[in-house]
Amino acid sequence: MRITLIASLLVLGGGAVARADGAPPAAANTGSAPAGCAPVRVHFALDSDKLYDSEKALLDVTARCLGENAQQKVTIVGNTDERGPQAYNQDLGQRRAQTVADYLEGRGANPAQVEAVISHGSDSPICAESTLTCWQQNRRTAVRVSCHL
Repeated sequence: MRITLIASLLVLGGGAVARADGAPPAAANTGSAPAGCAPVRVHFALDSDKLYDSEKALLDVTARCLGENAQQKVTIVGNTDERGPQAYNQDLGQRRAQTVADYLEGRGANPAQVEAVISHGSDSPICAESTLTCWQQNRRTAVRVSCHL
């Protein structure tokens, strides 16, 4: 299960690279789903659960899609980089996932379409190096499309 998740998140990211100014990686949301809403991934600053303004448009599209596809379900998964205590990272990942869920619901998505809001903390990195670039890639929340419509 864990390998499947990591592989699906890699497809979503397409090897994005962090920017020196701390903004989210470019081209971070290249995945698509064969039916329903496309999966997306948004990034966060160090020690933050606040959305970047530049990535809110991605979630606006997702919220609109959910509004137009009432049967579509999603799972929202928050992640952190490896720095910090495990308990803190677990909580931060949960807060990031909840931030995304709240944003989608605030934009019109039905709360019942969100099957789960979970945290993997630092347990599911998509980049294993201890570098600024990898840490930025790992500070993310993925909106994963559920397999059943």
